[in-house]
Amino acid sequence: MLATMKNALLLCACFGFSGCASQPIKVACPESSLPMRWLHAIEMEDWDTMGSLLHADAVYDDPTMAYFGDGPIHLMGRDSIVEFWRQSDEESGSRYMEYEVPFCFESADLFVINAVIHLEVGGAYWKVAREYLPLTSAQTTILNTKDGKITHVVDYVDYGSAIRQIEALRVQYGETPNAQGSLGEGD
Repeated sequence: MLATMKNALLLCACFGFSGCASQPIKVACPESSLPMRWLHAIEMEDWDTMGSLLHADAVYDDPTMAYFGDGPIHLMGRDSIVEFWRQSDEESGSRYMEYEVPFCFESADLFVINAVIHLEVGGAYWKVAREYLPLTSAQTTILNTKDGKITHVVDYVDYGSAIRQIEALRVQYGETPNAQGSLGEGD
């Protein structure tokens, strides 16, 4: 499994962005594809649809969450994955999320997605004296599937970029006391 993920990231790096290919290959997943339905379920906060896309024994990993000092996220089972997303959405005061997907490819039961995330989160959660904060970040998602269901999701999110944006907004709008959000390293 680890070798498959490393190969997927190598392909992602080579073909999703300029660098190792003279002309980058960009393939977008059809709107009806499993990866796009997954992302749309997150965007729309449609937890029932999200659950229906996941295999009962699905696994979710986000090793980049270690940025915040609590270690990577590793969840097992459809219900715990859906509840994690629901709770994260509620806690952050998120009111808007949209994925821009310039690159997605499928190889057998593996999908690799490079996306740009546009979102608005609650300013109070991140100690910023503004109701909502507009943020943009990059994400690579690897989905393993079997029989039309997602069996494993691995998200790699550029949280550092989002935190730098939050820090700039905090300087611009001021800081609120007693907020919940943590800026992670160097907070």
